[in-house]
Formats: sequence, structure tokens, C-alpha cells
Amino acid sequence: MTEIDVFRVWLDPRPEQAYVVIFKEAEGDRAIPMAIGVHEARAIQMAIEGAELERPLTHDLFVSVLAELGASLERVEIREYRDGTYYADLIVDKDGETLKIDARPSDCAAIALRCGAPVLAADDVFQVADARILEDENGFTLMTGQESHSMGQESKGSSEDLDAFRRIITDANLDEEDG
Repeated sequence: MTEIDVFRVWLDPRPEQAYVVIFKEAEGDRAIPMAIGVHEARAIQMAIEGAELERPLTHDLFVSVLAELGASLERVEIREYRDGTYYADLIVDKDGETLKIDARPSDCAAIALRCGAPVLAADDVFQVADARILEDENGFTLMTGQESHSMGQESKGSSEDLDAFRRIITDANLDEEDG
């Protein structure tokens, strides 16, 4: 397993306009881009920004429940890709017992960011993703198989990028389904 970081949350500009979380090796250029839902994109971006809300969202609630139970998130493991789906586990310590809880990688990322826990990926997952991040002074390029997606400096997590992301998720009227 190799440690990875959340590199970006991005709205893919192609016609389907899927949200993508890009994981990148902590020490290297291999990447794992994953399509995720708008709610997960919002949860991950809020954790990156350190945003706090008056009332907890689902991922915040999960972190609170762990704490109340005296458990801690040790790490997240993105373990495999099968039939078009990535699979991950939350590795939780409860009184010296290790619990492995199956969860979606996007939920795992949102929780791990809130807990400060590392995220790891299996080498097989990197092979399937077949992606690399090439960074330079102008921004970065995501190379996936035969495609490349270049992003300028404004996409490197600047306040303009975060403002644009906030506009995207605000325009998506995310609160319609929240309860």
C-alpha cells in the first residue's frame, strides 16, 4: 500500500460534468482520479478548507460517533477496483481491536480528512487507474491512458479556484436533498 493525498476536487468539464476527486501519491506522480457525487465533492472540499457548519453533516456525525465510542480512525485503504467500482475500507481501532469497515472511497476521504488519518492505495489500484500528475509552474496535467487534462495555476487550490468550486456547488442547489 502507498500513501496518497487528496490532490484536487474537480468538476470535469466534459458534457457529463462529473465531479472527480484526484488522489496523488504522497511521494510520486501516480494518481487515481475517481468520479464522485456532488455531495461527496462538497464534503471533501469542506474538509480541505476546514469549514465548520452550525450542524454536522453526515461525515462529521460519523467522526463524532467514533469519538463517543472511544474509537479512532487509523487509516483508509483503497484496496481494489472491480467491475467499474473502487472499494475501500476504514481501518478503525476500538480498544486495541482493529475493525475493517467497507465504505466508498469518497466517503472514506471525507472522513479521513476530518480525522487527519492517512489514506493508502493498493498498487493494483494505481495500475488500473493508469494516471499521473505532471506539475509545473503553469499548473498541472492529469495524464490518464491516452488523454491529458491540463489545468492552469488557478486550479492549484487558489482562492479563485475555491470560489469557483463554491459557485459550482452552490449553483447545483445541494440543499434540495439534504434533510
